[in-house]
This record gives sequence, C-alpha cells and structure tokens, in this order.
Amino acid sequence: MTRTYEGFESEHLAANQEYLQTNPYPGRGIVQGLSEDGERYLQAYWVMGRSENSRNRIFEIDANDNVSTQAHDPSRVTDPSLIIYKAMTEASNGEAVHVVSNGHQTDSIAASLNKALPLSEHGGQFSKALMGWDYEPDAPNYTPRISGYIALRGAYGFSIITRDGLTGNSVRTMTRGDLDELPAGAGLCVHTYEGDGNPLPSFEGNPYPVPVANTARSTAEALWEVLDTDNRVAIAVKSISRKTGEARVSVINQLDETA
Repeated sequence: MTRTYEGFESEHLAANQEYLQTNPYPGRGIVQGLSEDGERYLQAYWVMGRSENSRNRIFEIDANDNVSTQAHDPSRVTDPSLIIYKAMTEASNGEAVHVVSNGHQTDSIAASLNKALPLSEHGGQFSKALMGWDYEPDAPNYTPRISGYIALRGAYGFSIITRDGLTGNSVRTMTRGDLDELPAGAGLCVHTYEGDGNPLPSFEGNPYPVPVANTARSTAEALWEVLDTDNRVAIAVKSISRKTGEARVSVINQLDETA
C-alpha cells in the first residue's frame, strides 16, 4: 500500500488512511487540518514506541495547555534525552501561533515566533528557528526531526529534517500554506518513518492528505484507531476555533487505556 498525492477527494483521503493503518511503524506523526464542519483548525501529534523506554510514556497537559511527554513510571527510564520533551505549545506575538514538534525544538520555535512580527513572517521565523537543529542523533536510525505550526488565521507550516545517507548532512524540507484552502475534513500528515525495520527507514516526500474529524476528541479517537495497536503510545489533538481562537486539547494514552 502506498500513499497518494492526487488530491483531497474522499477516495484519496481513504486510501491514505488505509496506507497509514497498514503501516506497522510510522513512528511519531503530525497532522494539521480543518474540521469537518469548517469551524476549527486541528493539530494532532502522536508517538509510538518499540522499546520499553519508548513505550513508558504518556502525554500530560499543563494549566496552559502545553502538551509534554512524561515517563509513566520514572523508575524505568533508561535515557530521557530523546523521549521527554514539550510536544505542543502556544506562541504569541499579538496573534496565537500553535507549535508542535517531535523533540526539544518545540521551545526554540516558540521563542522565535514570540517575536513581534507580521503574520506573513511566521514562516520565515519558523525556518530560522530550525536552522540550528539537525536530525536526531540516534544512530543507526537518525530519526527525522518533524515540526509544524498553525497561526490563528490559518497559515501553517511543516518542517522535516532528515539525514542524507551518503554525506550525513541534514536535508531540510519546508512546506507552507493556508488551512483555509483545504476542504473541510482534510488534513496534511507527516511522520518520522516509512515503516518498521532495522534501521528504521526515514519518511520521504511531502505532507500527504488524510481525513480528520470534527473536534479534538473525535479526531484523536479516529487517528488512534488507525495507528498500529501494538506500537501506539499516545496521541494529543488540539482544536482551535477559527472565530474566537479558543483552543482545546484532548489526549489518549495507551498506558491509561490498559491500566
């Protein structure tokens, strides 16, 4: 099963959902899109894991709606460096900008976007914030560093930083656009791996279209059901009202589900 970039028609969204569902290990993933009723922007982030260290995680939400990975059982953590981080946060320079990433770059992006800038410059600041970051130093996988943002008026961006297998240099792919131009019920998806393996094969290409639901909770549940049941760890989805900017976050943790 392969993904398609042919468009946002229902059959293409369904095909890409099936592609994701048959992928045993997409790794960590980001989806950014527009709710089914067109009233909300949706931003999703999930984590998966194969090792005990990776699976020993949950998402926690603080009083400011920041989402962070935390150890479910701190006594079992062997290496927190790449598994414990802030995954979702909100920057503001007069307008809210919602940031998501699969690592410690989340704070760097937010700090850059906190500068007072016109909306049109969010993409530039997003790119600049990531220039000091490379793929993750977890040889032999060299996990891609994936990041995204949504601004209140619908501007969005994705960044994927992968490793060139020949030179070892970082390869940077940036995508920007306007979520208001997406059809309702559609989002764009990136993730860290193309599937399972040793080493894990890095994601290739651009964000691809997938279906999203109507609210943070319904989208979290829909994506959760798509992810491989043996390897999924946690998912968080933020909904942002297009009218008011009000944000809500919903989380599902595998270890809570099985406790």
